[in-house]
Amino acid sequence: AMSWAERLSGLLSGLNIVHSLPPFRRELWALCAIMATMTMAKRRSRTQTTPENNPRHPLAMPATVSIEMWERFSFYGMQAILAYYLYYATTDGGLGLERAQATTLLGAYGASVYLCTLAGGWIGDRLIGTERTLLTGCIALMVGHLSLSTLSGGAGATFGLALIAIGSGFVKTAAITILGHAYPTDDPRRDAGFQLFYMSINVGAFASPLLTGWLREHYGYHAGFSSAAIGMAFALGAFIYGRHKLSSFAFTVPSPIRPQERRRLLLGSLGVLV
Repeated sequence: AMSWAERLSGLLSGLNIVHSLPPFRRELWALCAIMATMTMAKRRSRTQTTPENNPRHPLAMPATVSIEMWERFSFYGMQAILAYYLYYATTDGGLGLERAQATTLLGAYGASVYLCTLAGGWIGDRLIGTERTLLTGCIALMVGHLSLSTLSGGAGATFGLALIAIGSGFVKTAAITILGHAYPTDDPRRDAGFQLFYMSINVGAFASPLLTGWLREHYGYHAGFSSAAIGMAFALGAFIYGRHKLSSFAFTVPSPIRPQERRRLLLGSLGVLV
């Protein structure tokens, strides 16, 4: 194989440039050209492969950040207006429940969200994978808010709150799992990605009571419930658009259940439903 010097000398000889220079300057010019070429190649390679020189984050970061922000917007927005919706009189747009019943239901809803995170983690780890778990949670959360904003009466509230609790539980476990596997362990961008992730939680928690309260005051409870559905729809669309660029871990089932466990799972699920 020809060396860099031989290739460069052959190229310059063909152009009749090297032989027009004095011997010393000819060799010095060739050496400088070789060093410049090697430096540019090394710099280009380092920029392409080293995370320190690549400030761009994986696509999973903005996707999960936006989804988590709207999930927290949903949770804290519901905390701001749900109790009033449950115990305000029907003439004022509420359901007319007793105040004690309303606060009990609000507490049960909040507990159900965090209990569903256990189910979401197990389903993602053993049944369908984290990407499908996140997708299912986003859809359930969005449909739940649409149910609250379009269906009136206790049936609409029950159906909507159940879907929102399931969707929030699925999103909370799957989003942070996908983000954690989007970066290599020693990637310096990892800390910044998680800082943005937790900042999105604070942004959603801060903005949701303000916006849902304003919408409830000017347009009614159903407008306040629909705001989270609209925001989640945009976040879900962005996630679906870029889902093919997620890491391979998001599409795998880390610990699939064995065939004999499927029967016990089915029988247990039927028992719970009964």
